[in-house]
Amino acid sequence: MAVSVEEKTGHSCCGLCCDTRRAVIAVSITWIVLSIFTLIASRSVYDDVRGSETISIEDKNRVDDLETSMLAMTLIAVAMGIGSVTGAIIYNHFLVVLNAAYVFIQIITTISLTARTARRVDGFGFRGGSVVTYLILLAAMIGYPSAMFFYEVQIGIMSKENYPQEEQSCCCV
Repeated sequence: MAVSVEEKTGHSCCGLCCDTRRAVIAVSITWIVLSIFTLIASRSVYDDVRGSETISIEDKNRVDDLETSMLAMTLIAVAMGIGSVTGAIIYNHFLVVLNAAYVFIQIITTISLTARTARRVDGFGFRGGSVVTYLILLAAMIGYPSAMFFYEVQIGIMSKENYPQEEQSCCCV
């Protein structure tokens, strides 16, 4: 059900710069890029730990298991991010919320698996506080516009018909 609007009634995200649809697209693309970058950058950490002369076969296997888990989660994150971008483009709020929910699950799983591996494997550093803070900020960055987009689609503010009135951007129009 679309709401008839003459001027923008929806929420503004990203420092009052973007409508929620545009914000979801921007943060989802950012999440995809950060996920891939983190996977690539963490590869050197895994290689350094595995290359240690003092690491046991059991610890190498633990690091391998962590790396495999992170690869699987990243592939799912990329697929979910693409789904979120698609959802925003076609006004499918369920695809957007599905991605936001997965982001929270991935963050909790990443913290848990990495902390567990760090406790068990000598030489595997984990700066818990800074990593957790970084991941919480990323979750908020994804969750906030996603929740607002979901709400706006639900109540009819954000729709294909209403988007010309809701469209807002400081830089990308």
